Amino acid sequence: MAQVINTNIASLNAQRNLNNTQGQLNTTLQRLSTGLRVNTAKDDAAGLAIAERFTAQINGLNQAIRNANDGISYAQTAEGALIEVNNLLQRIRVLSVQSTNDTNSPSDREALNQEVQQAVREINRIAHNTQFNNRNVLDGTLADLIFQVGANSGQTIAATGIDSRGSQLGAVIADTVDFRFGDQMVGAERYDMGAITGNINAANSSMTVNGVNVPLDGTPGIDDLDGSDDDEKLEIAEKLQTLIRNQLDAEYGPGTGAGYRVIFDGTGYVFLNATGKKVEIDLSINNDATALDTKDTDIYHPGFQELGIGNLDFTQGTPDSGIDASDVSLRINGAIVNLDPGFYETASPDLIEELRTQIRAELDSQFGSIPGFDEDNFEIIYDATEEKYIFLNRTGQKIDIDLSIKDQADPVNEVTLYSTLIGDFNDTGNPISSVYDYLDRPGNSLDFRVDITGTDGSRTSIKIDDARSLSDILGQINARTTETGITAFLTPNGKDISFTSEYGQNFSVDITSNLENKPMVTGTHPDDTFYVDDFDVTTVEKANRTMMAVDYAISQVTGFRAVLGAIQNRFESNVANLRVGSENMTASRSRIQDADFAAETAELTRNQILQQAGTSVLAQANQLPQTVLQLLQN
Repeated sequence: MAQVINTNIASLNAQRNLNNTQGQLNTTLQRLSTGLRVNTAKDDAAGLAIAERFTAQINGLNQAIRNANDGISYAQTAEGALIEVNNLLQRIRVLSVQSTNDTNSPSDREALNQEVQQAVREINRIAHNTQFNNRNVLDGTLADLIFQVGANSGQTIAATGIDSRGSQLGAVIADTVDFRFGDQMVGAERYDMGAITGNINAANSSMTVNGVNVPLDGTPGIDDLDGSDDDEKLEIAEKLQTLIRNQLDAEYGPGTGAGYRVIFDGTGYVFLNATGKKVEIDLSINNDATALDTKDTDIYHPGFQELGIGNLDFTQGTPDSGIDASDVSLRINGAIVNLDPGFYETASPDLIEELRTQIRAELDSQFGSIPGFDEDNFEIIYDATEEKYIFLNRTGQKIDIDLSIKDQADPVNEVTLYSTLIGDFNDTGNPISSVYDYLDRPGNSLDFRVDITGTDGSRTSIKIDDARSLSDILGQINARTTETGITAFLTPNGKDISFTSEYGQNFSVDITSNLENKPMVTGTHPDDTFYVDDFDVTTVEKANRTMMAVDYAISQVTGFRAVLGAIQNRFESNVANLRVGSENMTASRSRIQDADFAAETAELTRNQILQQAGTSVLAQANQLPQTVLQLLQN
């Protein structure tokens, strides 16, 4: 190796190593002084990016914990106020019970009412003045609250605002339901044949179904029909039937109108309904001097059965010869009816009157002694359009008809007819229409359906099976109170049922029978709102209504508190979860970002020794060129 003076390679090498050691020592000192392994991007670029994302999540989680704690404080504030509202309602109920006692004089009840009114004012004051962070929490101004309880967008808990004002707490108390069987409603309505004459068109005709107009203008086949012959009358009946069915389908749903019939039976137009729904028909036709007065056809589900004309073909291919009466057997409710000989001829509308006469006579002999019975409520109608006979019964009895003909391939057997009245009678012989009276008789039971519709359109059907008393009915309805919010209870006379609604919502109740001969009155019951602001105990009646409404007000407040308690539990659970998440996220960031002091102190010692050694070696390397001077001295 050449001996040189200008270039000291050993010194340069020592300098480079000493500089590296100095840099490592500086990095170790920085990590030990900050406690961070990653202080700048050069330390770990990827690690720095991950650690920053973790930092954002950790900060978000910690703020979400604070938000959830604010939610807990809100719920606690609202519930604390509701506890006092609940106490006031309990006091009002005590005063209501006290007021219903007849030992109280009017002045006593007035004094009790004064305390009730003060309690009502305090309930309203609490509702208007309870605040959290300067925001009212019980007066309904906070409709929907959204609490951000997560580090990211959309991680929220929603809560519904509370309105505990006296104008909102209470109940909808329905009028007592007339829980009865259908009265003797007309099952079929006949319009006189001569009434529908002249053209049926928009200029002079109108028809409504359940209050909804059915347009007649431009209807093919109705315009320019004057009903001058039977064919046109049949066509008019068919077109009217189509119009009415279409309207019923539009109002009640597809297929509803199929049970509605318009028949021309040779003497008039018969409107017949078997849908089980109440249908009101107003038909007005006015052509110059010819007018048909408006009529209401209220139909509740008459019992009827129709049989194809083949089943009543009495001629067996010999339309001119007729059938001997001895070949015909007619039984009504098991009783043999003696038929007059020689009146059976080709099946036609004329046969209807003969059959009607014979059957009515037998019915009169069986039921004529019962007060209110009228054999005219039984009819046989011939539908010339469908070529069918329709047996219609509008009495309160079940009637079995067994008609057979000797050598007839298709005899009529077991025609069972029902009616809109219940087939039972009280001790005075009058038809029973009261459900209470019917169930009060041994062995009687009912099956029917109660449909409850809320203001939001939700509909709940309750099937009542084998009810043998009004208490059975109450039990089956109230078993679904949690679902429907509707409670049924007996009125003081024990013979009627009332419905009330929780939370003050309007509702309607429809009652329909599943039994052909026991339809129930169907109706919508108007709401009778009674809120805290309406509380009054100055009379027994008002005290009873207050007592009923305060029970629902207490239920509402309890419901509010339950919701607030559930939200508090959610918040507390969320806080616990967020804390675990924040802890785990912080630990993950620490593993990336924090310095390991054990390793760093060992590295510090190493770098310090190397620094000292490097300095010593560099000093010696700087002296190496001096050896060349020995060569010059020699």
